[in-house]
Amino acid sequence: MGGMILADGIFVGSGYEEALAIIRRAYEMGVRYFDTAPMYGDGRSEVRYGRVLGEFSRESFAISTKGSRVLRPENPDDLAPYSEDGIPHYTYDFDFSAAGLRASLDSSLERLGLAAVDIFFVHDSDFKGQHTDEGCGRIAVDRQGQGHWHGYERVGAHWADGRAL
Repeated sequence: MGGMILADGIFVGSGYEEALAIIRRAYEMGVRYFDTAPMYGDGRSEVRYGRVLGEFSRESFAISTKGSRVLRPENPDDLAPYSEDGIPHYTYDFDFSAAGLRASLDSSLERLGLAAVDIFFVHDSDFKGQHTDEGCGRIAVDRQGQGHWHGYERVGAHWADGRAL
């Protein structure tokens, strides 16, 4: 189940309580794969999935998130939560480096309340030619046990020459 509309702030979306109810009901109806990303509501989609999925056995569902956008507080002097999600206003920077992808995954795991995700995608990997072997192909997520699989989302034909496989 995609998480883009589960966070107000991207293409309108759902409010906090409604999003929690949708996730919970989807799980009750048998949905077992959930997808999110830091940019979905500036971290709120991940927080909301984490709040609900934390009620269930970790082995009972699969979840994916994405990297390339590293969230940072919009105003470092104002870290007060602005909604029920308990997170400050965020903005983001694109960072396709290994360190940037690692930081993106680490912060996603914190928002999700998980030790690992099942799939970690490099998001918008064709953005402004930022794809690099160093960043997109060698992020060491698998070796650290925090992402069982990794993949690439929106890989342009100009890059699909075998490096992504």
